[in-house]
Amino acid sequence: MSMLIDAIRDGMAKTENPATHYLGELLTAWTIAHPGSDTTEVGDKTLDAAMDKMRDKASKEQKNGRAVFSDADGMRIALEYFGIKEDAPPAPKHDALDLDALLGM
Repeated sequence: MSMLIDAIRDGMAKTENPATHYLGELLTAWTIAHPGSDTTEVGDKTLDAAMDKMRDKASKEQKNGRAVFSDADGMRIALEYFGIKEDAPPAPKHDALDLDALLGM
């Protein structure tokens, strides 16, 4: 049996896939924001398998060979895979472009 934080760290160490690293970073931030979650038992579950669950969900929802979902939806899928029933975390905040300020309005 392994803990959530171990599964995240091991998954990130075993791959160079940037998407897997991004998911690992999001899950790491989530565990920091949720004290005690890092010790959640996840059994043999892996970060790569969480990515597979996200891919499976995207393939079911795809239209014309394409599917997109938000970071929050991806996190929800990954957390559910790891057995954590949690509301979707907020999407990461990105610097917003203030069009009004840019246009002098």
